[in-house]
Amino acid sequence: MGIFRLLIVAAIGWLFYTLYRRIQQQPGKNPPPAKFEGEEVVSCRVCALHIPRNEALRESGHYYCCREHRDQVDTQDS
Repeated sequence: MGIFRLLIVAAIGWLFYTLYRRIQQQPGKNPPPAKFEGEEVVSCRVCALHIPRNEALRESGHYYCCREHRDQVDTQDS
């Protein structure tokens, strides 16, 4: 008889726990996370490193991560 009561109490506890989780997960209850508004990222023409556009060097419509890469392309084109 004691095991039967223990099983009943465990089943009721599990039922309350399941209902509580369902209530917490209802759509519309929690607002969606804010959309991240990050900076635009470009890649270096030489090494393909991704850097923020405002930190990149731009030359002839291409982006570079440093002066050395920008100058490296200029000397190869000549």
